[in-house]
Amino acid sequence: YRERDYASCKKVLRTLQSALNNQESGEQKTRLQHAIWYRNGRLAVDQKQWSQCRAPFTSLIESATDTQMVHEARFWLAETDYQTGQYRTSEEAFDHLIEDVHNSDTSWINTARLRKCQTIAAQERWKEAIQSAHTLLQSFPGYPLEHEVDYLIGRCHSSQAEFDLAREAFDRCLQSDSGKNTETAAQAQFMIGETYFHQKHFEQALRAFLRVEILYAYPQWQAASLFEAGKCSEQMNIPQQAITFYQKILDTDKYRETGFAEMAMTRIQTLRNSSQNPQP
Repeated sequence: YRERDYASCKKVLRTLQSALNNQESGEQKTRLQHAIWYRNGRLAVDQKQWSQCRAPFTSLIESATDTQMVHEARFWLAETDYQTGQYRTSEEAFDHLIEDVHNSDTSWINTARLRKCQTIAAQERWKEAIQSAHTLLQSFPGYPLEHEVDYLIGRCHSSQAEFDLAREAFDRCLQSDSGKNTETAAQAQFMIGETYFHQKHFEQALRAFLRVEILYAYPQWQAASLFEAGKCSEQMNIPQQAITFYQKILDTDKYRETGFAEMAMTRIQTLRNSSQNPQP
């Protein structure tokens, strides 16, 4: 399992389950059954096979007497709802779970608190999500996922066209110790560019997008930022500069493997056709 050989893990679990089915009932059989359900559920989570998470974790909740195991199974069911877009159900599940565990020091409780805020935002209840996020940070000083919360706050402000407040939140994400060099920080820097682009401040947007490409090592966001930098250049009527940015996506292996390569090629062709056939 630790070597991520999931196929072998599944095979072992099926063998164990088959052997267990032939055993007489007893405490040892019950403990082993719970372990098999748990591991099957975690295998599905690790492979993001969300449809396969429900059965094993539901069985655990209905059968296990170990409170910690039940709580974790409830967490993964709530996470499954979140990942599959069932945000209202997920919000209620995380809310009840957080209330039940109180301040228990578990490996997943901080994620549960973050998810509660994220489920509210996913339902486009922007102001409520912002308030919930601020309450979380005020209630738990030194919260280890603070950068994720600030990013969420920024997205909520951006969705309401409150671009100055959005950039303040994104900047906090970039400056936090927990957020430095994370993918969330790359997203935050990208979103700073997006806020400027929406305000038609194309030069500032361009600089913000290029910082993603230069400072972070996340090809999807680097390629996205180069593409947006190209769009900024087009808006600034600098077509050759735009082509340079688009071409870099095509010339860089790790960017070419993203979904932006085809779009970059289309923009290059359009710009070259326009230069050959200028409007009268």
